[in-house]
Amino acid sequence: MGESGASEQDKNWPKGLNEREISAAAKTIDEEFSYQTHVHGRRRTAIRKLDSFNDHDHKIITRIAKKLRRNFLFSTLDENVLDTLAKDFEFVECEQGVVLIQQGEVPKDELIYYYMLIEGECQIEKNSIKVLSRFGVLGPGALFGEQPILFNNRTRAASVIISKPSILYRLNGDLIHKLFNETELKNLQDKTNEIIRAFDYLSGIQTGVGGTIIRTYQPSGLWLMMRWRGTVLQYVWKNVIFMLFFTLALALSFDFTNLLLRETYDYVGFHFNLTAFAQFWNTLLPMTSFVVTFFLAQAYQFWSKFYWRTRKIQARFNDISLLVASTMVRDGNKVRTSSIRAAEKIYRLQFIIHVMVYAQAVRRFKCVQSPEGLSYMVSLNTLTEDEFDAFIQARSNNLSCPNIATSWLATCINEAINDGDLNMTIAHTQVMLHNLSGLRGTYAGLFDMYVGLFSELCIVAF
Repeated sequence: MGESGASEQDKNWPKGLNEREISAAAKTIDEEFSYQTHVHGRRRTAIRKLDSFNDHDHKIITRIAKKLRRNFLFSTLDENVLDTLAKDFEFVECEQGVVLIQQGEVPKDELIYYYMLIEGECQIEKNSIKVLSRFGVLGPGALFGEQPILFNNRTRAASVIISKPSILYRLNGDLIHKLFNETELKNLQDKTNEIIRAFDYLSGIQTGVGGTIIRTYQPSGLWLMMRWRGTVLQYVWKNVIFMLFFTLALALSFDFTNLLLRETYDYVGFHFNLTAFAQFWNTLLPMTSFVVTFFLAQAYQFWSKFYWRTRKIQARFNDISLLVASTMVRDGNKVRTSSIRAAEKIYRLQFIIHVMVYAQAVRRFKCVQSPEGLSYMVSLNTLTEDEFDAFIQARSNNLSCPNIATSWLATCINEAINDGDLNMTIAHTQVMLHNLSGLRGTYAGLFDMYVGLFSELCIVAF
Protein backbone atom coordinates (compact mmCIF):
# COMPACT_ATOMS: atom_id res chain seq x y z
CA MET A 1 0.00 0.00 0.00
CA GLY A 2 2.83 2.37 0.83
CA GLU A 3 4.44 1.81 -2.56
CA SER A 4 1.14 2.34 -4.32
CA GLY A 5 0.49 5.57 -2.41
CA ALA A 6 3.97 6.85 -3.21
CA SER A 7 3.55 6.28 -6.92
CA GLU A 8 0.30 8.26 -7.02
CA GLN A 9 1.07 11.05 -4.57
CA ASP A 10 4.77 11.82 -5.08
CA LYS A 11 4.15 13.12 -8.58
CA ASN A 12 2.18 16.00 -7.04
CA TRP A 13 5.28 17.39 -5.32
CA PRO A 14 7.66 19.78 -7.14
CA LYS A 15 9.59 18.01 -9.85
CA GLY A 16 13.15 17.14 -8.90
CA LEU A 17 12.47 17.63 -5.19
CA ASN A 18 13.55 14.55 -3.23
CA GLU A 19 12.92 14.85 0.50
CA ARG A 20 15.76 12.51 1.52
CA GLU A 21 18.19 14.49 -0.62
CA ILE A 22 17.00 17.69 1.02
CA SER A 23 17.46 16.11 4.43
CA ALA A 24 20.99 14.94 3.63
CA ALA A 25 21.96 18.26 2.07
CA ALA A 26 20.59 20.14 5.04
CA LYS A 27 22.63 18.08 7.45
CA THR A 28 25.93 18.20 5.56
CA ILE A 29 25.95 21.44 3.56
CA ASP A 30 23.47 24.01 4.84
CA GLU A 31 24.84 25.03 8.21
CA GLU A 32 21.88 27.31 8.93
CA PHE A 33 19.59 24.30 9.28
CA SER A 34 19.32 23.33 12.95
CA TYR A 35 18.12 19.81 13.82
CA GLN A 36 16.79 18.53 17.10
CA THR A 37 17.45 14.83 17.59
CA HIS A 38 15.18 12.81 19.87
CA VAL A 39 15.89 9.20 20.81
CA HIS A 40 12.97 6.88 21.56
CA GLY A 41 14.66 3.80 22.98
CA ARG A 42 17.03 3.07 20.13
CA ARG A 43 14.91 4.90 17.55
CA ARG A 44 15.91 8.34 16.28
CA THR A 45 13.73 11.28 15.23
CA ALA A 46 15.26 14.36 13.60
CA ILE A 47 13.25 17.60 13.66
CA ARG A 48 13.95 21.05 12.21
CA LYS A 49 12.06 24.20 11.34
CA LEU A 50 11.37 24.97 7.69
CA ASP A 51 13.25 28.00 6.37
CA SER A 52 11.19 30.07 3.92
CA PHE A 53 14.39 31.77 2.65
CA ASN A 54 15.85 28.47 1.50
CA ASP A 55 14.86 27.51 -2.06
CA HIS A 56 14.08 23.87 -1.25
CA ASP A 57 12.11 24.74 1.87
CA HIS A 58 10.26 27.50 0.04
CA LYS A 59 9.02 24.94 -2.50
CA ILE A 60 7.97 22.67 0.36
CA ILE A 61 6.10 25.50 2.09
CA THR A 62 4.32 26.41 -1.14
CA ARG A 63 3.24 22.82 -1.62
CA ILE A 64 2.06 22.52 2.00
CA ALA A 65 -0.08 25.65 1.58
CA LYS A 66 -1.60 24.24 -1.61
CA LYS A 67 -2.39 20.96 0.13
CA LEU A 68 -3.98 22.77 3.07
CA ARG A 69 -6.31 24.67 0.73
CA ARG A 70 -7.81 21.36 -0.36
CA ASN A 71 -8.29 20.13 3.18
CA PHE A 72 -11.73 20.37 4.76
CA LEU A 73 -10.31 21.92 7.96
CA PHE A 74 -8.81 24.92 6.21
CA SER A 75 -11.10 25.41 3.20
CA THR A 76 -12.71 28.55 4.68
CA LEU A 77 -9.44 30.33 5.52
CA ASP A 78 -7.80 33.06 3.43
CA GLU A 79 -4.79 32.21 1.31
CA ASN A 80 -2.57 34.60 3.28
CA VAL A 81 -3.47 32.78 6.50
CA LEU A 82 -2.64 29.41 4.93
CA ASP A 83 0.65 30.70 3.54
CA THR A 84 1.63 31.90 7.01
CA LEU A 85 0.46 28.64 8.58
CA ALA A 86 2.52 26.57 6.13
CA LYS A 87 5.70 28.33 7.34
CA ASP A 88 5.09 27.04 10.86
CA PHE A 89 5.36 23.38 9.82
CA GLU A 90 8.39 21.41 11.00
CA PHE A 91 10.35 18.84 9.02
CA VAL A 92 10.41 15.46 10.81
CA GLU A 93 12.42 12.39 9.84
CA CYS A 94 11.72 9.19 11.79
CA GLU A 95 13.34 5.78 11.87
CA GLN A 96 11.27 2.63 11.77
CA GLY A 97 9.67 1.79 15.11
CA VAL A 98 9.23 5.34 16.40
CA VAL A 99 5.88 5.80 18.20
CA LEU A 100 4.58 8.99 16.64
CA ILE A 101 1.29 9.01 18.57
CA GLN A 102 0.72 7.01 21.74
CA GLN A 103 -2.75 5.71 22.58
CA GLY A 104 -4.18 7.06 25.82
CA GLU A 105 -4.11 10.35 27.70
CA VAL A 106 -1.64 12.96 26.46
CA PRO A 107 0.27 14.70 29.32
CA LYS A 108 -0.69 18.35 29.80
CA ASP A 109 2.85 19.56 29.15
CA GLU A 110 3.08 17.68 25.83
CA LEU A 111 2.12 19.38 22.56
CA ILE A 112 -0.36 17.82 20.14
CA TYR A 113 0.63 17.93 16.47
CA TYR A 114 -1.08 17.74 13.10
CA TYR A 115 0.88 15.54 10.67
CA MET A 116 1.40 15.36 6.92
CA LEU A 117 3.11 12.14 5.75
CA ILE A 118 5.31 12.62 2.68
CA GLU A 119 7.43 9.48 2.47
CA GLY A 120 7.33 6.14 4.26
CA GLU A 121 4.51 4.38 6.06
CA CYS A 122 2.76 4.41 9.44
CA GLN A 123 0.89 1.58 11.14
CA ILE A 124 -2.16 2.21 13.32
CA GLU A 125 -2.50 0.07 16.45
CA LYS A 126 -5.37 -0.07 18.90
CA ASN A 127 -4.79 -1.71 22.29
CA SER A 128 -1.42 -2.96 20.94
CA ILE A 129 -3.20 -4.79 18.08
CA LYS A 130 -2.55 -3.78 14.46
CA VAL A 131 -5.52 -2.51 12.48
CA LEU A 132 -5.33 -4.80 9.45
CA SER A 133 -7.57 -3.06 6.92
CA ARG A 134 -6.31 -0.43 4.46
CA PHE A 135 -7.31 2.14 7.07
CA GLY A 136 -4.77 0.65 9.44
CA VAL A 137 -1.88 1.84 7.26
CA LEU A 138 -1.08 5.47 6.43
CA GLY A 139 0.83 6.06 3.21
CA PRO A 140 2.38 9.10 1.50
CA GLY A 141 -0.08 11.99 1.23
CA ALA A 142 -2.00 11.12 4.41
CA LEU A 143 -2.98 13.89 6.84
CA PHE A 144 -3.81 12.88 10.40
CA GLY A 145 -4.01 14.04 14.00
CA GLU A 146 -6.76 16.63 13.53
CA GLN A 147 -9.43 15.19 15.83
CA PRO A 148 -7.76 15.82 19.23
CA ILE A 149 -6.93 19.35 18.05
CA LEU A 150 -10.38 20.11 16.69
CA PHE A 151 -12.30 18.72 19.67
CA ASN A 152 -9.73 19.75 22.30
CA ASN A 153 -9.52 16.12 23.44
CA ARG A 154 -6.21 14.98 24.92
CA THR A 155 -7.13 11.29 24.76
CA ARG A 156 -5.73 9.40 21.78
CA ALA A 157 -7.96 6.57 20.54
CA ALA A 158 -5.10 4.70 18.83
CA SER A 159 -1.33 4.63 18.40
CA VAL A 160 0.50 5.58 15.19
CA ILE A 161 3.85 3.83 14.76
CA ILE A 162 6.41 4.38 12.00
CA SER A 163 6.51 1.07 10.10
CA LYS A 164 8.98 2.28 7.43
CA PRO A 165 11.56 5.10 7.64
CA SER A 166 9.40 8.17 7.12
CA ILE A 167 9.49 11.86 6.38
CA LEU A 168 6.66 14.02 7.70
CA TYR A 169 5.75 17.64 8.30
CA ARG A 170 4.04 18.55 11.54
CA LEU A 171 2.23 21.60 12.92
CA ASN A 172 1.56 22.60 16.51
CA GLY A 173 -2.15 22.00 17.13
CA ASP A 174 -2.50 25.19 19.17
CA LEU A 175 -1.86 27.22 16.02
CA ILE A 176 -4.79 25.51 14.28
CA HIS A 177 -7.14 25.94 17.22
CA LYS A 178 -6.50 29.71 17.31
CA LEU A 179 -7.58 30.14 13.67
CA PHE A 180 -11.30 29.76 14.43
CA ASN A 181 -13.72 31.64 16.65
CA GLU A 182 -16.19 29.77 18.85
CA THR A 183 -19.01 29.68 16.27
CA GLU A 184 -16.73 28.58 13.41
CA LEU A 185 -15.19 25.90 15.61
CA LYS A 186 -18.62 24.55 16.62
CA ASN A 187 -19.79 24.39 12.99
CA LEU A 188 -16.55 22.68 11.97
CA GLN A 189 -16.87 20.16 14.80
CA ASP A 190 -20.46 19.30 13.83
CA LYS A 191 -19.60 18.91 10.16
CA THR A 192 -16.50 16.85 10.91
CA ASN A 193 -18.41 14.60 13.30
CA GLU A 194 -21.06 13.94 10.64
CA ILE A 195 -18.47 13.14 7.94
CA ILE A 196 -16.29 10.94 10.14
CA ARG A 197 -19.27 9.00 11.44
CA ALA A 198 -20.64 8.41 7.92
CA PHE A 199 -17.25 7.43 6.52
CA ASP A 200 -16.56 5.08 9.44
CA TYR A 201 -19.86 3.32 8.76
CA LEU A 202 -19.15 2.98 5.04
CA SER A 203 -15.58 1.81 5.57
CA GLY A 204 -16.66 -0.89 8.03
CA ILE A 205 -14.75 0.61 10.95
CA GLN A 206 -17.92 0.88 13.04
CA THR A 207 -19.37 -2.53 12.11
CA GLY A 208 -18.14 -4.11 15.33
CA VAL A 209 -20.17 -1.65 17.42
CA GLY A 210 -23.41 -1.82 15.49
CA GLY A 211 -22.54 0.30 12.46
CA THR A 212 -24.32 -0.97 9.36
CA ILE A 213 -25.52 0.52 6.10
CA ILE A 214 -28.85 -1.29 6.33
CA ARG A 215 -30.30 -2.06 9.72
CA THR A 216 -30.97 -5.74 10.31
CA TYR A 217 -34.66 -6.61 10.37
CA GLN A 218 -35.63 -8.36 13.59
CA PRO A 219 -39.32 -9.38 13.77
CA SER A 220 -39.54 -8.83 17.52
CA GLY A 221 -42.14 -6.62 19.18
CA LEU A 222 -39.68 -5.30 21.75
CA TRP A 223 -37.06 -4.58 19.07
CA LEU A 224 -39.62 -2.75 16.93
CA MET A 225 -40.86 -0.70 19.90
CA MET A 226 -37.31 0.46 20.64
CA ARG A 227 -36.67 1.73 17.09
CA TRP A 228 -36.70 5.46 16.40
CA ARG A 229 -34.66 6.44 13.33
CA GLY A 230 -36.53 5.68 10.10
CA THR A 231 -39.85 4.91 11.81
CA VAL A 232 -43.25 6.54 11.35
CA LEU A 233 -43.05 7.99 14.85
CA GLN A 234 -39.89 9.96 13.97
CA TYR A 235 -41.80 11.81 11.24
CA VAL A 236 -45.27 12.27 12.81
CA TRP A 237 -44.66 12.57 16.57
CA LYS A 238 -45.17 16.35 16.55
CA ASN A 239 -48.54 16.06 14.78
CA VAL A 240 -49.63 13.22 17.06
CA ILE A 241 -48.78 15.16 20.24
CA PHE A 242 -50.55 18.25 18.86
CA MET A 243 -53.72 16.26 18.13
CA LEU A 244 -53.61 14.61 21.57
CA PHE A 245 -53.43 17.97 23.33
CA PHE A 246 -56.04 19.49 21.00
CA THR A 247 -58.45 16.64 21.70
CA LEU A 248 -57.78 16.89 25.44
CA ALA A 249 -58.42 20.63 25.38
CA LEU A 250 -61.66 20.13 23.43
CA ALA A 251 -62.91 17.48 25.86
CA LEU A 252 -62.05 19.62 28.89
CA SER A 253 -63.78 22.63 27.36
CA PHE A 254 -67.00 20.58 26.95
CA ASP A 255 -66.87 19.42 30.56
CA PHE A 256 -65.99 22.90 31.84
CA THR A 257 -68.87 24.46 29.85
CA ASN A 258 -71.25 21.83 31.21
CA LEU A 259 -70.25 22.69 34.79
CA LEU A 260 -70.62 26.44 34.34
CA LEU A 261 -73.84 26.36 32.32
CA ARG A 262 -75.48 23.31 33.86
CA GLU A 263 -78.99 24.78 33.68
CA THR A 264 -78.89 26.57 30.31
CA TYR A 265 -76.44 24.45 28.30
CA ASP A 266 -77.98 21.71 26.15
CA TYR A 267 -75.17 19.18 26.76
CA VAL A 268 -77.17 16.14 25.49
CA GLY A 269 -78.30 17.96 22.38
CA PHE A 270 -74.76 19.03 21.51
CA HIS A 271 -73.45 15.48 21.84
CA PHE A 272 -76.35 14.23 19.72
CA ASN A 273 -75.23 16.59 16.94
CA LEU A 274 -71.77 14.95 17.03
CA THR A 275 -73.24 11.49 16.38
CA ALA A 276 -72.84 11.95 12.63
CA PHE A 277 -69.11 12.52 13.08
CA ALA A 278 -68.85 9.37 15.22
CA GLN A 279 -70.59 7.31 12.53
CA PHE A 280 -68.31 8.80 9.88
CA TRP A 281 -65.23 7.89 11.95
CA ASN A 282 -66.47 4.33 12.51
CA THR A 283 -66.91 3.98 8.76
CA LEU A 284 -63.35 5.21 8.08
CA LEU A 285 -61.73 3.11 10.81
CA PRO A 286 -61.46 -0.13 8.74
CA MET A 287 -60.12 1.89 5.78
CA THR A 288 -57.54 3.54 8.04
CA SER A 289 -56.37 0.16 9.34
CA PHE A 290 -56.16 -1.14 5.76
CA VAL A 291 -54.05 1.83 4.62
CA VAL A 292 -51.63 1.51 7.56
CA THR A 293 -51.27 -2.25 7.06
CA PHE A 294 -50.87 -1.88 3.30
CA PHE A 295 -48.13 0.72 3.46
CA LEU A 296 -46.33 -1.14 6.23
CA ALA A 297 -46.22 -4.23 4.00
CA GLN A 298 -45.02 -2.13 1.06
CA ALA A 299 -42.34 -0.53 3.23
CA TYR A 300 -41.02 -3.94 4.20
CA GLN A 301 -40.96 -5.00 0.54
CA PHE A 302 -39.03 -1.84 -0.29
CA TRP A 303 -36.51 -2.63 2.48
CA SER A 304 -36.19 -6.20 1.21
CA LYS A 305 -35.58 -5.11 -2.40
CA PHE A 306 -33.02 -2.54 -1.26
CA TYR A 307 -31.23 -5.15 0.85
CA TRP A 308 -30.95 -7.74 -1.91
CA ARG A 309 -29.72 -5.14 -4.37
CA THR A 310 -26.92 -4.25 -1.97
CA ARG A 311 -26.06 -7.94 -1.75
CA LYS A 312 -25.85 -8.08 -5.56
CA ILE A 313 -23.52 -5.07 -5.53
CA GLN A 314 -21.32 -6.87 -3.02
CA ALA A 315 -21.36 -9.97 -5.22
CA ARG A 316 -20.13 -7.97 -8.24
CA PHE A 317 -17.29 -6.53 -6.17
CA ASN A 318 -16.36 -10.05 -5.05
CA ASP A 319 -16.39 -11.30 -8.66
CA ILE A 320 -14.15 -8.45 -9.82
CA SER A 321 -11.71 -9.00 -6.94
CA LEU A 322 -11.58 -12.75 -7.64
CA LEU A 323 -10.77 -12.17 -11.31
CA VAL A 324 -8.04 -9.66 -10.44
CA ALA A 325 -6.48 -11.87 -7.75
CA SER A 326 -6.47 -14.98 -9.95
CA THR A 327 -4.85 -13.23 -12.94
CA MET A 328 -2.07 -11.33 -11.16
CA VAL A 329 1.30 -12.06 -12.77
CA ARG A 330 3.68 -14.22 -10.74
CA ASP A 331 7.41 -14.69 -11.05
CA GLY A 332 7.75 -18.21 -9.71
CA ASN A 333 5.87 -18.30 -6.40
CA LYS A 334 6.04 -14.54 -5.87
CA VAL A 335 3.52 -12.04 -7.20
CA ARG A 336 5.12 -9.33 -9.30
CA THR A 337 5.39 -5.97 -7.53
CA SER A 338 3.74 -4.08 -10.40
CA SER A 339 0.78 -6.50 -10.21
CA ILE A 340 0.41 -5.81 -6.49
CA ARG A 341 0.36 -2.08 -7.16
CA ALA A 342 -2.27 -2.52 -9.88
CA ALA A 343 -4.41 -4.70 -7.60
CA GLU A 344 -4.17 -2.16 -4.77
CA LYS A 345 -5.29 0.64 -7.08
CA ILE A 346 -8.20 -1.49 -8.35
CA TYR A 347 -9.23 -2.23 -4.76
CA ARG A 348 -9.04 1.46 -3.85
CA LEU A 349 -11.28 2.39 -6.80
CA GLN A 350 -13.78 -0.32 -5.82
CA PHE A 351 -13.92 1.17 -2.35
CA ILE A 352 -14.53 4.64 -3.82
CA ILE A 353 -17.45 3.24 -5.86
CA HIS A 354 -18.81 1.57 -2.73
CA VAL A 355 -18.67 4.85 -0.78
CA MET A 356 -20.15 6.96 -3.59
CA VAL A 357 -23.03 4.54 -4.24
CA TYR A 358 -24.29 4.62 -0.66
CA ALA A 359 -23.50 8.33 -0.26
CA GLN A 360 -25.89 8.93 -3.16
CA ALA A 361 -28.52 6.37 -2.14
CA VAL A 362 -28.74 6.89 1.64
CA ARG A 363 -29.55 10.29 3.10
CA ARG A 364 -27.41 10.02 6.23
CA PHE A 365 -24.30 9.35 4.09
CA LYS A 366 -24.76 12.23 1.61
CA CYS A 367 -22.28 14.39 3.54
CA VAL A 368 -19.47 12.19 2.19
CA GLN A 369 -20.13 13.56 -1.31
CA SER A 370 -19.82 17.15 -0.10
CA PRO A 371 -16.55 19.02 -0.79
CA GLU A 372 -15.66 18.62 2.91
CA GLY A 373 -16.37 14.89 2.79
CA LEU A 374 -14.32 14.40 -0.36
CA SER A 375 -11.51 16.44 1.19
CA TYR A 376 -11.59 14.13 4.22
CA MET A 377 -11.12 11.16 1.87
CA VAL A 378 -8.11 12.92 0.33
CA SER A 379 -6.60 13.38 3.81
CA LEU A 380 -6.93 9.61 4.35
CA ASN A 381 -5.19 8.97 1.02
CA THR A 382 -8.35 7.27 -0.27
CA LEU A 383 -8.77 9.86 -3.04
CA THR A 384 -6.02 11.49 -5.04
CA GLU A 385 -6.13 15.23 -5.64
CA ASP A 386 -6.96 14.74 -9.33
CA GLU A 387 -9.89 12.49 -8.39
CA PHE A 388 -11.04 15.10 -5.87
CA ASP A 389 -11.07 17.78 -8.60
CA ALA A 390 -12.99 15.43 -10.93
CA PHE A 391 -15.68 14.77 -8.32
CA ILE A 392 -16.06 18.47 -7.52
CA GLN A 393 -16.52 19.22 -11.22
CA ALA A 394 -18.97 16.31 -11.55
CA ARG A 395 -21.09 17.68 -8.69
CA SER A 396 -21.22 21.12 -10.30
CA ASN A 397 -22.45 19.52 -13.56
CA ASN A 398 -24.94 17.17 -11.82
CA LEU A 399 -23.04 14.08 -12.96
CA SER A 400 -23.10 10.77 -11.10
CA CYS A 401 -20.01 10.21 -8.93
CA PRO A 402 -20.48 6.39 -8.88
CA ASN A 403 -20.53 6.31 -12.70
CA ILE A 404 -17.33 8.36 -12.88
CA ALA A 405 -15.59 6.07 -10.39
CA THR A 406 -16.77 2.99 -12.33
CA SER A 407 -15.27 4.38 -15.54
CA TRP A 408 -11.98 4.89 -13.64
CA LEU A 409 -12.10 1.28 -12.49
CA ALA A 410 -12.69 -0.01 -16.03
CA THR A 411 -9.82 2.13 -17.33
CA CYS A 412 -7.50 1.00 -14.53
CA ILE A 413 -8.21 -2.68 -15.24
CA ASN A 414 -7.66 -2.15 -18.98
CA GLU A 415 -4.33 -0.41 -18.32
CA ALA A 416 -3.22 -3.22 -16.02
CA ILE A 417 -4.00 -5.76 -18.76
CA ASN A 418 -2.13 -3.74 -21.42
CA ASP A 419 0.87 -3.26 -19.09
CA GLY A 420 1.06 -7.00 -18.45
CA ASP A 421 0.21 -6.71 -14.75
CA LEU A 422 -2.94 -8.82 -15.17
CA ASN A 423 -2.71 -11.96 -17.28
CA MET A 424 -6.27 -11.96 -18.61
CA THR A 425 -7.44 -13.93 -21.64
CA ILE A 426 -10.28 -12.79 -23.89
CA ALA A 427 -12.66 -14.92 -21.81
CA HIS A 428 -11.44 -13.29 -18.59
CA THR A 429 -11.89 -9.84 -20.14
CA GLN A 430 -15.44 -10.59 -21.26
CA VAL A 431 -16.39 -11.83 -17.79
CA MET A 432 -14.81 -8.72 -16.26
CA LEU A 433 -16.77 -6.41 -18.58
CA HIS A 434 -19.95 -8.33 -17.75
CA ASN A 435 -19.33 -7.81 -14.03
CA LEU A 436 -18.55 -4.11 -14.48
CA SER A 437 -21.72 -3.51 -16.49
CA GLY A 438 -23.67 -5.63 -13.98
CA LEU A 439 -22.28 -3.55 -11.12
CA ARG A 440 -23.31 -0.32 -12.81
CA GLY A 441 -26.78 -1.63 -13.64
CA THR A 442 -27.36 -2.92 -10.11
CA TYR A 443 -26.49 0.27 -8.26
CA ALA A 444 -28.36 2.32 -10.87
CA GLY A 445 -31.43 0.22 -10.04
CA LEU A 446 -30.87 1.14 -6.40
CA PHE A 447 -31.23 4.83 -7.28
CA ASP A 448 -34.27 4.13 -9.47
CA MET A 449 -36.13 2.76 -6.45
CA TYR A 450 -36.46 6.34 -5.17
CA VAL A 451 -37.81 7.79 -8.41
CA GLY A 452 -41.41 6.51 -8.45
CA LEU A 453 -44.08 8.24 -6.41
CA PHE A 454 -45.28 4.91 -5.06
CA SER A 455 -41.85 4.16 -3.60
CA GLU A 456 -41.68 7.63 -2.10
CA LEU A 457 -44.98 7.02 -0.32
CA CYS A 458 -43.63 3.76 1.03
CA ILE A 459 -40.53 5.51 2.40
CA VAL A 460 -42.62 8.13 4.17
CA ALA A 461 -44.95 5.48 5.58
CA PHE A 462 -42.02 3.45 6.85
